Amino acid sequence: MQWVLILGLSAVIFGIAIAVGSARNKELMEEGKIIQRNYAFWENMETFSTGIPYAAVLNAIRGTDYSDLKTDIYPNVNGQAAVLWKSSHAWNAKLTYLGENAGRQMYRFNFTEWRTRNGSPYRPDTMNMMMTRIEKMILSMDPTTTVETHKMQLKSKTRFL
Repeated sequence: MQWVLILGLSAVIFGIAIAVGSARNKELMEEGKIIQRNYAFWENMETFSTGIPYAAVLNAIRGTDYSDLKTDIYPNVNGQAAVLWKSSHAWNAKLTYLGENAGRQMYRFNFTEWRTRNGSPYRPDTMNMMMTRIEKMILSMDPTTTVETHKMQLKSKTRFL
């Protein structure tokens, strides 16, 4: 009898958690802070082809508020034309300038690190917010920007107790 009660209570708690998460995602979508993405979008990288020079992108990044994502920003990380975001939500993201190709400036955005729990990152909603913010920023600066999405080659580490 106790097991039935425990299982029932667990199902109710699980259902409430899913409902709260769905309501938050719906609210973020309505506010334009996230878009609907495929599952495991954090395993993809986006390549932007745009007319925006790196200095202008860097200025736009510096002028953007990321406080709701709880990130620290590291511009020109390791002496590269790249910006690294380290989030307290256990993920890192990077925008890398790839150079010029056929008169267009090329950039790659991807998540470089994230911790998982039960196969998913701790806060995929904040990862979606970050990706959406970068996409909107670049597209607002150059509406002719094109974006290609590719699956990354991933290496994972197993953590033992």
